[in-house]
Amino acid sequence: MAAAFTKGSCWGWQGLVPHPGSVRALDVTLEGDRPSLVTLALEPVRDEGEASEVEALLEWGTAQGSAHRAWIDLGRGQVLGLAASRVIVTLQNRGGGQARPPAAKVRASASVEGTTGGMAPVRAVHLGAVPGLGSSAPFELPAFARTLWLARAPTGAARVMWLGPGATVLAEASLDLGPALVPPGASDFVITNPGSVDWADARAVFELAL
Repeated sequence: MAAAFTKGSCWGWQGLVPHPGSVRALDVTLEGDRPSLVTLALEPVRDEGEASEVEALLEWGTAQGSAHRAWIDLGRGQVLGLAASRVIVTLQNRGGGQARPPAAKVRASASVEGTTGGMAPVRAVHLGAVPGLGSSAPFELPAFARTLWLARAPTGAARVMWLGPGATVLAEASLDLGPALVPPGASDFVITNPGSVDWADARAVFELAL
């Protein structure tokens, strides 16, 4: 017999996420507290020309045990699955860099079992400007980060330094030809611009393994 959500679980939501502000969109618990695959569908609903930047805090585990936590970026939408008996999704509107950002419209739903498909969820870390022959400040590694892509303008050579506890250097890698794998034990990272041209803006985009 397939698992089902308990009475009172919030498995579907559609509405506005104010800026600044957050909304607990989903809160589901499975009957019997037995972990199963819970599929989440999260989708910003935008009018033409409208921009927003919505993030989701995922919390999952068992109703009686400790929960895992991870932030993801919704982008154009995410479909993903989590093995758990309880899942909570909290949405946050970051505004998309607008001076007076509007409330963001979002649809969210949860279902038991099924398939997830799609691409892995991502989490972007805004680094800001990085000078030529300079480095960014150390940034905390997102939870469940698996690989790193670097978006920068203008493009050019780039390196990442992975740090462990106590700011110990664990490894370094080039980002010139594609993504870099996050090494085990890394807790922070630093991006280096080895070229002479300043980067006006840079973002580290991590693919997550949830």
